[in-house]
Amino acid sequence: MPKPADSSPDTPLFSRPWRLAGYFLLLAVLGAGFAAYQHPMLILQWETLMALCGLG
Repeated sequence: MPKPADSSPDTPLFSRPWRLAGYFLLLAVLGAGFAAYQHPMLILQWETLMALCGLG
């Protein structure tokens, strides 16, 4: 069965600038989370994480 022309493994789903923006955003969110984790009064709970992700 032939493959469609668009399903080449060399064809990225998103262009390079969008991927770099996504990586930067992920790095910024993880960095902010790490910085907040350094706060001595922080209580990390699953409900809080889900609320931060918009799931709660």
